[in-house]
Amino acid sequence: MSDGQSSGPLQAFYSRKLDGKINSCPQGFICNEEGEQANCTQIQDKAKELFKIGDIHGGAFCPENERSLRNCPVGSYCEDAGTIKPCPKGFFCPHKTRIPQIRCQNCGIGATQFQRQAYGYFVFGIPVAAILIYILYCACRNMVMKDKERRKILEIRLINAEHEREIKNKRRSQIELIRPKLHDIAERLGLSHIVKEGEQGIELEAEALFAKIDKSGDGFLSYDEIKKALNLKDVQSKEFVSIMNSRSESQGADSVEAGVFADLFLETMIRCSNFDPSPEDAAELYDCIYKEQLDADGDMINLNKLFDTRLSFFLSQ
Repeated sequence: MSDGQSSGPLQAFYSRKLDGKINSCPQGFICNEEGEQANCTQIQDKAKELFKIGDIHGGAFCPENERSLRNCPVGSYCEDAGTIKPCPKGFFCPHKTRIPQIRCQNCGIGATQFQRQAYGYFVFGIPVAAILIYILYCACRNMVMKDKERRKILEIRLINAEHEREIKNKRRSQIELIRPKLHDIAERLGLSHIVKEGEQGIELEAEALFAKIDKSGDGFLSYDEIKKALNLKDVQSKEFVSIMNSRSESQGADSVEAGVFADLFLETMIRCSNFDPSPEDAAELYDCIYKEQLDADGDMINLNKLFDTRLSFFLSQ
């Protein structure tokens, strides 16, 4: 210690006054503005003893003419504060290295950058490439699956649309086949109409027709109510009820409930209209069968081929 003018945490380490100025401070020491110097190795040892958290100043270096400890630079190692050496071949020395420990096969003497080996990139690249390929595969598979799903949905929609068109066309044909009878029924019951054109095509208002026929309001139509309202003969009215109930869960019943009537009225009416036909009905039916038999001879129809016509529903062996 000199004349007591120096202060600070390093004051105790300053041991002697230099003869010259601070620019003459030797390597391995630090000096203050008053020209006092402190041994850096002693500072390192004292810090380990004082703080008890390890060699916190390990790898530090004190060059010439410095006022504080410096970290040993990259590419070098400093065994003590007064010694700096180039990092040996086969090692890499980062900042503040006291003893070389990081092996680097491709690093030369004093290397300032860690030289990675090519096989390291290769080993690292294989799993990365595998992951990327798997992600790409999953993405492509999902795209293909979504494309198939979209195509399937489109096909189903097209099939459903075609099926709906077929149903509408069939229903229109059925209604057109008995439109005169439906018109007579509407007039007889005082309805403005029971067939109308709607958003879903031609529609039969079977619910309104049922409500008009059901005078008792009990939700069922008897033989007499059907016969009177639809102007059917005995055999036709009984067959009407029989056909409807055979298609529902009410087999053997002598009346028809509202839901069954609404669902099956059109089909049943077409079938019953062929029972006990009038001369006009017979003439119309003959013309239809004649057109169906392309090989009909003159004004004659082939009786053996009636099973291939619309009469097949009423025929038996």
